[in-house]
Amino acid sequence: RDFITHRQAQQQTHAYQNSLQYWLQRIDSLPAAPDLPTVEHSKLPAKSTFKRLQTCLNTEQTATLFGQARSCGVTINALLCTAYNDIVQLWAKNNAFTLNLLISLRPAGKEGFDKVLGNFGNTLLLEVAAPNGSFSERAKSLQKQMYRDLAHAQVSGVEIIRAMHKMGDNARAVPVVFASSIGVELGSDELTPKHLGWDLRRGALQTPQVWLDCQVYKGDNGLVINWDY
Repeated sequence: RDFITHRQAQQQTHAYQNSLQYWLQRIDSLPAAPDLPTVEHSKLPAKSTFKRLQTCLNTEQTATLFGQARSCGVTINALLCTAYNDIVQLWAKNNAFTLNLLISLRPAGKEGFDKVLGNFGNTLLLEVAAPNGSFSERAKSLQKQMYRDLAHAQVSGVEIIRAMHKMGDNARAVPVVFASSIGVELGSDELTPKHLGWDLRRGALQTPQVWLDCQVYKGDNGLVINWDY
């Protein structure tokens, strides 16, 4: 309840209204979601379930990847998102598209929120340009766009999609997702499954209107990358 109240108060601020205008001015120029190959609706099973592909990088591989990000002059998240986009672009009919980023909006510096167990996730629409230049150049360009958009992250991607629908674009959806918790700092007293003695044996996500969901996070011995589809 406190978080909902916080969000409602936030929407009355000048900063929120500025961010809303930022997104409304970009609605017409945002490209569509990746046009990926799909199964004909008539051939879909009565009940579909997500499948998961997972790979884990060990400590040495993870350190190498972080080193490559530094060499490119970008964050590890920008590097991984660029690699993800490159793969999606191999299969998509459109080289420029909009990606759905999952980010955390846990209020920073607000007393009590650091003790709350809950979902503070929010969505952010990220414009991905058609491939141009080297991998390093593309990663730097994507990172700049990320930073511009993150400055207006208090307006969620869901709100923007709803605004698109109100403007008559009822077909618009952004079903390809990238989520990373790398760089999300945990407080020293914040509980994690490991601290509780839990052992993760199996995991899966199944989100309405999502086709492909990539998650990246730090495991006990390195990076874990999931693809749910």
